[in-house]
Amino acid sequence: MTASGSRDSAHISATGNPNHSYGHYTRGSAAPGGSGFGGSGSEFQIVRPDEAEVERMFADLMDKRDFLNVPGGNLSDELKEQARRNMLDFSIDKKWTLVYNDKLTEWHADRERELNRRHKVGLRGGGGMQGPIITRNSPEWFIKRIMDGTVTTKHIESLAVTLRTCAIGWIQSFVEAKGTPVLASFLGSLHAKQHKAENDIALEYEVLKAFRSLFNSKPGANDALAQPKCISGIAHSVVSAHLATRKQAADILLFLCHWEKPTGHRLVLRGFDDLKTSQGDHGRFDAWFRVLEQTIDGRGKMGSLVGASDELKKISLIGPQAQESSLNEYAINNMFLINAILNHDIVHEFEVRVHLRNQMDASGLQRILIKMRAFKNPDLDLQIQVFEKGAEADHEDVVESFNRDVLTDLGDPVDVFKAIVEKVQGSRAYDFFLSALQHLLLIRHESEGLVHYYQLIDSLVTAVVMDRKGAVEGSDLTSLLGVSVNQVLSRFADQDKIDATDAEMQRLRAKLQDSEQERSKLEAQLNQGTAGLMENLEGQIKALEDDLKIARENKDATEQEMEDTEKAYIDRIVQLEIQIRELY
Repeated sequence: MTASGSRDSAHISATGNPNHSYGHYTRGSAAPGGSGFGGSGSEFQIVRPDEAEVERMFADLMDKRDFLNVPGGNLSDELKEQARRNMLDFSIDKKWTLVYNDKLTEWHADRERELNRRHKVGLRGGGGMQGPIITRNSPEWFIKRIMDGTVTTKHIESLAVTLRTCAIGWIQSFVEAKGTPVLASFLGSLHAKQHKAENDIALEYEVLKAFRSLFNSKPGANDALAQPKCISGIAHSVVSAHLATRKQAADILLFLCHWEKPTGHRLVLRGFDDLKTSQGDHGRFDAWFRVLEQTIDGRGKMGSLVGASDELKKISLIGPQAQESSLNEYAINNMFLINAILNHDIVHEFEVRVHLRNQMDASGLQRILIKMRAFKNPDLDLQIQVFEKGAEADHEDVVESFNRDVLTDLGDPVDVFKAIVEKVQGSRAYDFFLSALQHLLLIRHESEGLVHYYQLIDSLVTAVVMDRKGAVEGSDLTSLLGVSVNQVLSRFADQDKIDATDAEMQRLRAKLQDSEQERSKLEAQLNQGTAGLMENLEGQIKALEDDLKIARENKDATEQEMEDTEKAYIDRIVQLEIQIRELY
């Protein structure tokens, strides 16, 4: 596989069975174009129709297998159309071979399902206590092999081939049987080994091939997003001891970056965070770029074996151009992945893209790019140009957010400093910025100590600025300090409100004191000027109290009189009732 414009990275496979059934399945032996097929093909035959029917069957196959759908991948619409035309230009024999192989695969899958059904029916009819029979080369068979530790390189290789060529139903069964997490756990166990044997390295490579075949289908690719452990394991393989494995890992991660944007991209970054943690590195991309640079440095002088690494010398034994070809493909794949991580269609915020670029630069990317240019490979140079154009666009976005006259070069600390000063000038932020700079001056350490201090400061500032933007997952402020940026800012805002409330209360207290003093003065004046008036008022009050007393006495007398009258009325009523009874 190549990583150039026409590379065949991770297509989406068919999502269902064909709408039409072509040919006839019969006993016997037949093959496309007269070529014999051995093994299982001896029980399968499909009659080759005329050329027009073959063309229609091939067109349906292209739609069913969705050959050109590279999710967000490396093919532009123009290149996809060119690839489609190239496929339509295949010879009629080649088209029939592809159609025949597809039908043969479906026939095998149908036969496998029928065998499983017969086994289950036989077990029910026999009334035995045995569990269901696991048919060889079924999804459950492969999973059982992996889980019980009896899996071999040949088994994983066979699984990869099956996932690549089988019907979509087989893949769905593999996913439903938890094949993805089982494969991920197996890959993790290989990574956990301190010293890997040749067989372990071969197994790792075959597992990645199986993952690639699995992700070539929508059920498999979607299941990968539900298994972060799977993506983390693939990210660990970018530092594998095997060049082909590293290349395969980069290609799969490239696909995942574009799958279900931005979920796949976020999980790939999380995978690199896990790799950083396991390797004990400071930077997210340190381990990846360290191995990438070591591999590039292992290239012989002028593409020869002089000064080449042992790994590349082994590759050169395959053929005279194998070393250069493998290294070129590896470098191109990695540049594709770098550009995918920084893709503006996936990462919409330029702040996040700038942050990721800064992380890559801190891990030595600019140094690696200089070495890559020495390859003088057109495809590689094209991807480097894509990277540089993206960097220029991001730089323009940053400059646009500041005064263009002040900030012209993000790489110039003086320019950056001036831009920040201009932005905070005249606000309280200026005081805090100055305080931060003054504290930086108090760092007395030298050499490694100074480096570590600034690494910590950079981590803290990055976590604060990029918090909740999806680019610092696993190393955000919450994980560093146990508190989120929003919580800290809320506390600052609450403190500002408290300070404002205190100032308002002090103002109101002063106003209250002034009011009380004014009232005291008025009361004194009132007491001095109205002494006689107070005496008259007291006399009037006394007279009113006397009148009130008389009124109360009259009220009591009236109430007593009313009670007596009421009693007399009641007595009279009683007498009248007695008289009425006597009369009637």
